[in-house]
Amino acid sequence: MDDAAYGRLLSGSGITVVKLTTDDQTKWNTLTKDTRTKLSVLYPSSWIKKLETLAGK
Repeated sequence: MDDAAYGRLLSGSGITVVKLTTDDQTKWNTLTKDTRTKLSVLYPSSWIKKLETLAGK
């Protein structure tokens, strides 16, 4: 069902999937790390790790 929903999003919705450059991926990784650090002030690290696991990280 997820694959079908993803296919519907891509077809005719104006959404474009792009491959990040190495530089963009580095920036994204830095942003993700900084966000994780900020969240750890509010939420227990076990909760954040569980969310990452559910997201497939």
